[in-house]
Amino acid sequence: MRNNPKRFFQSIQNTLDILTENGLTIFHNYPVYQERSGEINITWPNHVPGRHNCEPSFGKIAQYRGIVETGAYTCLLFDGAMVRAAYSFEDDLLVSHSLLWWPSPFLIEASDLELGGVLDIFDLYADSNGWHEQIQMRSPVRFDFDVKNAADEHPASHLHMQSGKCRLFVDSPVCFNRFIKFVFRNFYPDTYNKHFFWGDLENCRLYFSNAGDQSPPKYEYFAWGALANA
Repeated sequence: MRNNPKRFFQSIQNTLDILTENGLTIFHNYPVYQERSGEINITWPNHVPGRHNCEPSFGKIAQYRGIVETGAYTCLLFDGAMVRAAYSFEDDLLVSHSLLWWPSPFLIEASDLELGGVLDIFDLYADSNGWHEQIQMRSPVRFDFDVKNAADEHPASHLHMQSGKCRLFVDSPVCFNRFIKFVFRNFYPDTYNKHFFWGDLENCRLYFSNAGDQSPPKYEYFAWGALANA
């Protein structure tokens, strides 16, 4: 079986439209579709790959601000949290993905946006004398899938939280819709329960090469399987 990257690309666009129509995003960037030499990348605008996305930058406030400033994200949620999504396919098989939810270091209220954009509000909080009373110490959560760099200490599918060095085994890659539902169901349960379109966000099965096959470890891990029909 093979993936249909163009259909997957369109699904992400549709989901972003639904989130925005329901007031759950402040702003969204449609994904960029790049195709060259049998490789297809679906990612956010201004995507610059590299180690600056990993340790020691993971979780640092300066990185959050820099990403917002350059617009290098998929969407900003209603409270200033950031979502980024990138997928790579070769011969229509998934070879990698990166799915990030990064909570805003400062809780941004709807009324705050009357004073300016997210970056303006961020700087107002950061420059205030009472910044330490406003800051929220919450970790980014990033689901990665990387067939080419799979190893015993670097499972093909894994979860980063608290530290870029954390790689919690995950039983499979995940599609954008399931990731979005996971974010709202777990981090915004009241908002999730107020809306009824979640069932319209179809879970997509992702096909990948045998190099991405992995057996569950003997230690703790994260399983998407229980959410198959969510």
